[in-house]
Amino acid sequence: MTDDHGLILINVREWDDEYKLPEYEDVLEFLKFVHNYVIPIYGTKNMRKWIKNNPDKTVITKVTATSIAYAVLVYESRYKVWEENIAIKNKNITRAEMRREKRVELPMYHTAPGTKLKLYEVGWTSEGRDYYATLSNIFQSLKSNQKFWDNLSEHWVRYESEVLKEDLIKEAKIQKEVVLDVGHYDEQQYKVDFMAEV
Repeated sequence: MTDDHGLILINVREWDDEYKLPEYEDVLEFLKFVHNYVIPIYGTKNMRKWIKNNPDKTVITKVTATSIAYAVLVYESRYKVWEENIAIKNKNITRAEMRREKRVELPMYHTAPGTKLKLYEVGWTSEGRDYYATLSNIFQSLKSNQKFWDNLSEHWVRYESEVLKEDLIKEAKIQKEVVLDVGHYDEQQYKVDFMAEV
């Protein structure tokens, strides 16, 4: 998903009117990114409520250019830190050893962890704030291109039917297995007789 410089969603960022509208496969990584990183910004509960209240719209119409830009900024800023943490976690060592493990990666656009900030100060560097503004402009430009955004919405409908449907089926299977497991207990064993105390 990232290029050699740790940037993501390059094919979507570079789209303009001179190109033909992207095919589903061209924007699939972007749709996955929206699903896994942008939607959680809004909160699952809020997003489900919005979807219920707007059945004729797609999630793509809900997300803003600034929320996409923020998700990209956080992802790119912390990507190497996450990779390092995963590598340490995969070493199969104790939690105490993990905490003592030396970390060298720092967030790209944010102050280092543990940095004491002044009251009401955010940890984003000036480069991070400038980059966020650039990303916001890129995604706002794309969102204001009605042809492109409508095309993206159509692809989201396909993504929902293929990818999210698979997730729901997996979730339903897990819930069914839990119900089946619970079904093996003896109800009489767990029955509480409230009248026995009277």
